[in-house]
Order: sequence, then structure tokens, then C-alpha cells
Amino acid sequence: IVDIIDNFLPDYDFQRIKDLCLGNNFPYYFQQHVASQYMDEQEGKAESLDNYFFNHTLYVYDKPTSDYYNILEEVFKPKLQWRSLVRIKVNLYPRTDKIYHQAKHVDWDYENLKGALFFINTNNGFTSMPDGTKVESVENRMVLFDPTKEHFGTSCTDQKVRCNINFNYF
Repeated sequence: IVDIIDNFLPDYDFQRIKDLCLGNNFPYYFQQHVASQYMDEQEGKAESLDNYFFNHTLYVYDKPTSDYYNILEEVFKPKLQWRSLVRIKVNLYPRTDKIYHQAKHVDWDYENLKGALFFINTNNGFTSMPDGTKVESVENRMVLFDPTKEHFGTSCTDQKVRCNINFNYF
């Protein structure tokens, strides 16, 4: 089951998170690959030069890994009501000349795991959910889904970046 919730955060909280994630001082770290590979939507072949992204992991392996964790916990925990976290990460995908699909992947394979994907900015990229639902990237949109089932995201062509926050929790 996929649940799409628009205007997930109150304006003040949303703007605070957006300013943080797209601000000049938020650190992102280069990643060599996006879920194994990008797949060319038209040709179905890997495009190695566009197969990268940046991310910032805030929580993983039972502990916060970022000074920014407390801000996200304060804003999102009351809404998502997690009991236990597996991971929180902010993803930043640079614009590409055409839309590239990531390879299908699962976030984790833990039983009863929940997934939430929060969109920071509006762009023409999207996430394809396990049931085939195409979730467009619209700022302040949250999608709740089963992260143990295959899904994939894309790049965007109409903004400088595509940015989202991925939550895996119980």
C-alpha cells in the first residue's frame, strides 16, 4: 500500500527543512553509484557518467551520525511516530540532460519495516513504487510505502537538483 500525503508539514517546518537541505552549509557526500546504476529510460542501458549522487546520512546502525539529526527528529518523529529507526538520509541528485531511472532496489529486507520518502523540491523526477504507483516529486509531499519491495527513483531535467529525505523505521 502506498499512501501519498501532500502538504505533510506545516509551512514553517517545511521551510525550515527545505532551507536546511538546500542551504549553502548543509554537507553532502559524493556517492559513486545510485542503487547500482542509472538506466536510460529510452534505451535501457546503463549511463555511467550520470550514475552518481550526493547524500547525507543522519541516522544509521542504531545511532545518529549527523549534527542535523535532532532537527529532523523534532520535525518528523511526531508525524511518523517511529519506535525505532534503521536509517534517515537526505539524497541530492544533480540534474541530468534526460530522465534516468535508477535500478530497482529495496532499502532493507527487515520484516515489518516502514518507509517514508519526503520530497524537498518540485521537479520532473519521480519515484516508482512497488505497486507501480508513480509518485511525482512535489515539495512537501510524503509518500509512505513498503521499502522491502522493489522501487526506483529518477533524475530530473527541469531543476538543478532533485532532493528528498528517506526514512526507514519501525
